[in-house]
Amino acid sequence: MLVAERQALRERHADRKELESNRLELVARQQQFSYALIARCVAGIGGQPCDQDCLLP
Repeated sequence: MLVAERQALRERHADRKELESNRLELVARQQQFSYALIARCVAGIGGQPCDQDCLLP
């Protein structure tokens, strides 16, 4: 959704401030996703890090 918003901002030639605000939101969401994914892997079974299968839903 944020990516679509960014594309819309670019299409309407948004100013730098709007684009930067959107970029920062994208970065924050990506960081949240990364931390959640890492936590899921580290939790694994019995606290042992899991293999790549832990990345599957």
